[in-house]
Formats: sequence, C-alpha cells, structure tokens
Amino acid sequence: MFLIFLNQISFSQNLISNGGFENNTAFPSSVAQWDRCVDWTNANLNTVSNPASPDYLHTSGFGNVQLPNSIFATISPLSGNAIMGFVTYHPSSVFREYLSNTLISPMKVGVMYKISFSLSSGQSNYYSGGSSDHIGVCLSTSPIMQISKEVINVLPQMEIQGNVWNTNWKTYSFSFVADSAYNHFTIGNFYDDNSTNVIYNVQGTSNASYYFIDEVSILPSGLQIIGNSVCLGDSVTLLGVNDISFSWADSLNPSTIISNDSSLTIKPTVNSTYFLYGTNDTVSFTVNVENPLSVSLSNDTTLCLGTTMSLDATTNDASYLWQDGSTSPSYIVSQSGTYKIDLTNSCGTVSDEIKVYYESIPDVDLGNDTTLCDLAVFPLNSFGPNGTNLWQDGSDSSIYYVTNQGSYWLEVSNICGIASDSIDIEYISIQDLDLGNDTTLCKLDTLILDATTPNALYQWQDYSYQPTFEVTEKGIYTVTVLVDICLKQDTIIVDEVDCNVALDMPNIFTPNGDGLNDVFTPISIKAIESINTTIYNRWGIKVFESNDLNIGWDGQNVSAGVFFWVVTYTNINKKRGRKNGFVQVVK
Repeated sequence: MFLIFLNQISFSQNLISNGGFENNTAFPSSVAQWDRCVDWTNANLNTVSNPASPDYLHTSGFGNVQLPNSIFATISPLSGNAIMGFVTYHPSSVFREYLSNTLISPMKVGVMYKISFSLSSGQSNYYSGGSSDHIGVCLSTSPIMQISKEVINVLPQMEIQGNVWNTNWKTYSFSFVADSAYNHFTIGNFYDDNSTNVIYNVQGTSNASYYFIDEVSILPSGLQIIGNSVCLGDSVTLLGVNDISFSWADSLNPSTIISNDSSLTIKPTVNSTYFLYGTNDTVSFTVNVENPLSVSLSNDTTLCLGTTMSLDATTNDASYLWQDGSTSPSYIVSQSGTYKIDLTNSCGTVSDEIKVYYESIPDVDLGNDTTLCDLAVFPLNSFGPNGTNLWQDGSDSSIYYVTNQGSYWLEVSNICGIASDSIDIEYISIQDLDLGNDTTLCKLDTLILDATTPNALYQWQDYSYQPTFEVTEKGIYTVTVLVDICLKQDTIIVDEVDCNVALDMPNIFTPNGDGLNDVFTPISIKAIESINTTIYNRWGIKVFESNDLNIGWDGQNVSAGVFFWVVTYTNINKKRGRKNGFVQVVK
C-alpha cells in the first residue's frame, strides 16, 4: 500500500521540473544566461557560442535582466521571482529560440494529461513589438536539437491558434492523451518564416516576436485508470489516480463493488472491462488478455532472380523487430540472406528465421563442336549450380567423359527453368605407327625406316620431314607423325655390328673316344645366326643333318673314310649363305 501511495504521489506531481524557473545556480546578470536556470536548456547543440539563447530574468537579477524593468519590456512574474524569455520570430534573419525540459518521469501511454503554461508580451516593449502565431509544444522520447539558430523542423502536438499578444499574463492549457512514453518537453515556433504570420503591435528596437513564459506544468487530468494488458495465466494490477474515493466493478456486473482500494488486482482469461467510480466521475479500462506468441516464417527456400517473397508475421497487439531494425509486420525479400523476426507482447518475445537463396535460370555451354585424337578422353562439364543434369544417355553426373565420336547433349533444370546445349565430337584415327623392334645393322649396310601415313606430316630426330629415313649407322631414331591435330611418335634403337661371315671347319676328326678331336664341330664361327649342316658319304648318301651351330657329329654311324659336308646359314643381318667341304673320319 505504501508503494501504491508513492506511485499515486509520483503520478499526480508536475512532470516539468522547476516549472516556475525559481531554482537556479546564480542570479542572471546579462541576457542569454538561460543556463543559470536549473533543469532547462536551449535545445541547441552549439553550447559554446549559443547563437540561439533564451533569457533568464529574475527580480534579484542585475542590470537589464532584473524584473520588472528588463531590457525587453516591463513585466512581473506571474508567481514567484523568475521567468524566461524567448524569440519566436526575428525580422533580420531566420532566428528561433526554444526552451526544453527533461520530464521527471516518462508520460504513461493512454493517460490524459493537462499541459499548461502562461505567456506575456509584457508592457512598454523596448525590444520587441511583434506578435507571431504557431507557438507550440513538441513532446518527444529523445531530445530534439537545434544546430544553430534555424527552425527545428518537427511538428508540435499542440499549438496556440492565431497570433499571441498579451500585455498581461495569459494561461494556455491543452488536454493530451499520451500515445508514447514521452520524456522531453520543447516550446517555441516550429514553422519557417514563410509559414509564420507576424503582426507589429508596437514599435520596438528590433520588432521581433518575443515572449515571457512562467508556470509550465504537465499533470494527469481527472480520474484515470493506469493499467496494462496481461498474458493469459498472469495477473495485472489496475491503479486509480487523481481522486480520493475509488470503487471498482466488473462491467458484466456494474452495480457490484468488488474493491474500494485505489488498486485492483485481477486475473482475467478473456478481454475484460472494469469500471472505477470516483467522487464525481466514472472511468473504464479494458484489460486485453494476450496469448503466448508463436511465429513461423516457413522453411528455408530458394527463389528465382527478379522475384520477391513477402514474409508475414502479423499477430494481434504484438510488436515487430526484423533483422535490419524495421518494425513492420511484413517484410519483402529481394536478395539472398538470413531473415529474422522478433515478436514481442506482454507474454514475452519469440523469434524465427528463414534463409533465402536466389538462383538464376540455368546457363549451359558445352563449347563448340570439336575434333579429338584417338584414345583421347574429353570431359564435358555442366557448370550448373543447384540444378538437375540429364545427359543424352540418361546419366545425371556433373561431368561427362567422352571417349567416342558422336553427338552429346545436356539438359539442366532448376526451379527457375530449363536450359540445354549440344556438341558434336569427331575422332581422328591415325594408323599404327611402327618402326619395328630395336635391331642390329651390319657395317656398310643400310636400313630404311618407313613411317608413311595418309595425309600426314613428318618430323624425324634430325628435323627431316620425309615419310622414310635411311639408317646407315647405329643410333636412336625417332619420328613424329602429325595428322590434322593428332600426333603419333615411335622410336627404334639401331646397333651396328661386323656382319662378315667366317666359318672354319676341320678336315679330319677321330671319333675313337679318346676325348681328343672326337666330334666334328666348327673350328671358328662368326656373324652366323643359324645354320643347317648336312653330311654325305662318297656315294652321296646323307649320313648326318643338324641345325646346331656346333654341328656336333660324332661319326659313330659311319666307317673311316672321306665325307662331304654342306652348310647353309643365315647371318646376323638375316642374309642367307652356303659353304661346303670335305672331312676325313679316322678310326
């Protein structure tokens, strides 16, 4: 109850601090000393030179700022000893002065307030003489600032209609229902010179529109209920203010008093209205019952370039906060990213997010038709991100490897469309290129290497370019054959030897088993690769034949006598030859 009582006191007090300008740090001694008045500012960012500076005037001031006979006019405070003065129009240039005050506590949303202040133009106007319209009050949730002396370009919530000219004090009052938790008060002319009407009432030294102000206040107006909405399952306390008698009733049973305290704690399950009967007035308040929030922005998705997507999080009595600080219930997506929403009401805050990806129509390019060489493998790449591939053979890989000539096509599809391309591939076949096995060349002999290929160009190891090459000495011989774009190469190693045949045969042998000269075999043999030996008796009858290079006839099948031998051979260069002679068998 003590806390409720304090709340009532706080709620009923003037929200303007030092509304009569009595509290100060020092008495004024010159014009433009607004800063000596506690809790008031000139709303100007330039605190050094103060180009737009209201004036603090006091009965205990000094010189031209001492009341009642100040430099501006003759004027006595409405109450107390101090007032402020400010300019709303000056004929020499655009010039505005503003007075600003930070409220003791923020205004409560939905509560009606009475905002009042008293103005006077004073008498015997030595300085001014003009009157202007558009004197207004701007309430804000953060300070509104003037850079120099220009018009502050905001719209006031309340404004005195018509020109103001009062030689005595006149009080102006406004009723205002707070639609935000305002905590700053600023008064002045918020319109430019073209929109400001000026009337010259008396002739002054500057003909400016200059006003004195006193007794500024913001107070709750009449019997009121302070309350909030409630989350389902929770309780809420309603507070009655600005009266001394309080009687509560449910709107469903308005004649049944349920409490006579200044506060009422309830736990409704549906939206409910309550009446508060005061000493001379009756007010009502509807408590909105809010359900716990839920939100779903749907699953992550992919869109096509050039399209948009609307994310809608609309929910009754909720507030919205998107990832970029915007506060609308819906959000238009036009580019890839992560989108998040926070929904808040009296039940708390819930969040959801969605990832949106953008994709373009597939772009397929298999390249130009091409010609390949035998055995070449050629990769075809789809380069299609996030698409489905379909090749001519029904496969769906991202890369297709070509090994045979033919026509190949690819179709790539995604959510944005289908694209396709085709390519013809031809293979060039080069006949087998074979210079033969590595070989041996007889001295003074020649070897013709033949690389003849239809429609070909040639290059040998010595940079000659004929289809054949004559080898006359040992070495490594290489040919490269070019047909169209295709190359083949072969190499042969040629060694060189002395190919002069030598075959020295004995003319006698003694096959008597004594281990000496028992077998007919060549005494020496050179440059022969293979031989065939045939031996005949004196009557021409063949008695022995062998293909062994060593011959190896042991003579055991014949009697002693003279025999005729014939040797046919192939030399190491594959040339054939023949030798013959006689041998005597001694037993």
